[in-house]
Order: sequence, then C-alpha cells, then structure tokens
Amino acid sequence: MLLYFGVSGFLSFFEWQEMYLMPTPGARLKGTKYEHNFHLDVKNRPMKSVVLFGDNASGKSNWIYALRHLVMLILNGLHVHNTELFHYRSHSVCFKISICNKGREFDYELEYNRSGVVLRESFRQDEQEIFSFADESLNLTAAVNKRTSLQELFSRKSTDTLLKKLRDWLAEPISEFRNIVSQILVEAEEPIHWGMEFLPLMSLEADELNIVKEYSDDAKKILQFVDPTISDIFFEEMINPEGHTRYQPYLNRKDSGIAKKFAMSFESQGIKKAIYLLPQLLQIYKGKTVVIDNLDSSIGIKSLIRIFNSVIHSPTNTKGQLIVSSHNLHLLNLDMFHETQLQVFSKGDDLGSVVHGIDRYDYRTVKRNLDEICLRGGFDSRSVLENPY
Repeated sequence: MLLYFGVSGFLSFFEWQEMYLMPTPGARLKGTKYEHNFHLDVKNRPMKSVVLFGDNASGKSNWIYALRHLVMLILNGLHVHNTELFHYRSHSVCFKISICNKGREFDYELEYNRSGVVLRESFRQDEQEIFSFADESLNLTAAVNKRTSLQELFSRKSTDTLLKKLRDWLAEPISEFRNIVSQILVEAEEPIHWGMEFLPLMSLEADELNIVKEYSDDAKKILQFVDPTISDIFFEEMINPEGHTRYQPYLNRKDSGIAKKFAMSFESQGIKKAIYLLPQLLQIYKGKTVVIDNLDSSIGIKSLIRIFNSVIHSPTNTKGQLIVSSHNLHLLNLDMFHETQLQVFSKGDDLGSVVHGIDRYDYRTVKRNLDEICLRGGFDSRSVLENPY
C-alpha cells in the first residue's frame, strides 16, 4: 500500500510537493464513522481511499502520471529519451515514495537530470538504510558481501538507477520492494476514454475475466450501483482481428421476470466505463493500490457514493487502496471521507502545481459548504497551515 509520494521537476510540479496517504499522528479513528476508511490494523494506518480535487490544469492528472512514471522507473530502470516530462524551469526530476506490505516498509528516493544522470538515490527498509548515492559516491549497508569493492565499482556517474544495478547483490529487499511497487495499478485518463469512445464492442482478456468471475457478486453490485435494472453480467468468447481470444461482456435485465440479453453497443457511457474499470476496481481485494484518473466522468454521484461506502470502505476490503481524481465537488460535503483523504490541487504563483490535504487549511473545522469554498478559490497555497507530520 502507498503511504507517501513526493515529486518535483516533473510536468507541472516545479517545487517539491508531497502527499501523505495516512492520517496525521495521533488522529483518533477507532470507533468513529471513519474507522473503515483506513486500514487500522496496519502500521501507519494507510488510507483505503484518496480523492484528488482541483480545477482543470491544476495538476491532478500530472500527479497520477508522476506516480505511474516512478513505478515504471522502479520496475524497468532509468531511460531518459527526451526531456518533455521535465518541468520547463527544472534541471532535474525528483521522486520519493514510501510503501508497505505485511508489516514491511520501504522508502525510495531518486533524482536525475535532463542528461539522464542520477544525482541522488536512496533505498531504506524498515527505517534502515540499504544504500544511498550522492555526488557520485555509493554507501552500502555493512551487511552486503564485498561491500568495499561494490562501493568502489559503483561510485561513479550513473545513467541508470542503482536499484537496478544492485539487484544481484541486494536481491531480497530489492525484489520485495519491486514486487510491492508492481501492485500499484495506474489507469490514466487517455486509455479509459480511448477504450470507451473507439471500442464500443469492448472485450476483456483472460486475466481480467478471471478476477471479475472470482468477485462476481461484487462486480454485479458495482454495476447495479450504476444501473439498478442490471440483473447479471456474463461473457462470450470471441477472436479479435489479431487472432487473440478475448471475452465480450453482455448484460442481463429482467423484463416481466424473464432475462433479456443486452450487448454493449447501445449502453450508456457510464455502463461502459463501469465495465471497463471492473477488473481494476476489483483488484483492491487482491491488496492492490488502484489509481484512476477521473473516475466520476460518466458515473453519477449516487453510484460513486455506493462504490465508496459499500466496496472501498467496506470491512471486506482488508488490504486495498483506491486513489481517484474527481471534479465532483459534492463529495466534499458528504462527510463520508476523513479530511486527510481529500487532497486539493491548485496553481501557485510560479505556475507550478501545489497539493495539500483539506486538513491543512483554515477551513478544516468547517463541516459544510466546502464545495462553495473550493469554487471561490479558498483552497489555495496561501491558506495552508503548518505541516502536521
């Protein structure tokens, strides 16, 4: 699960911006109405959900792209082919991430410049440093075999991450870290819209079908939140033009007690999007961190409320997370989220994106009309209180 993410120098993020996905220290949650919004049995009590708000071009999607980019760097290594992802005023990109799983916690930090050269990098497990790299000098934990030789070998300019280079010598912690990072699934806006608008006859792959079948009751419940007339969903095997086997969804609705089959061609965009996202949403039961840009496009407020209350914040969600961006300001006023779960993006005086939790503003004690405050521009960087972490 994701505990923390920080970024600077990437797309619209010029200055360092950070987000904590856990409540402030000492916050009382047990026995409150927000009890099931957090994994209270896990160290640091990570959130089950986070909602990102902000105007158009405020940086919500860029934050999601930044997280996806770091996941790819951790899994595949550093490859800077162009500088388009750098903030136009920045000479370097910096990321920091904290994640946890089964009682283990990992922290990783990386900074690299426009030439693709690593400037700083560090990796910690359970607050113990495994390695750090800065000024072309590597420092390794004393537990590593051939520590002195490795430090001499890798204390030089690097155009790839030390995380990748040291996998053979630090196999256990790095492999475990990379496996946890691979559980962060980012569904950005473009593929969702591309899939809905240009592939009306949508289909699922075998692994996507399997998770929908495994959690068929929850899948049907989510669809019924969007359209209560749906009685069931089923799939038929098909061969696509490339010769691959895929599975095309159909819906059942009852007409006078008799099930009627409905194809996707003429379904609403909300239904299409819900089915498209089912394999991702259901991954929370597998302990995945699912990140979706604009979950609420084509999906109504009542459906969103039910998805959060009955699925994401349900006691049956024992190890998953959902992070979404939203333009639906009604969610601010429903009092179904703890204030630390609501993050607001805005643009600072330097045109860089700024992000803060609702609890960081003077308005944090206001229980109503937060949507009006947001519309009036009340959630900007000038109203922020001191960082409580």
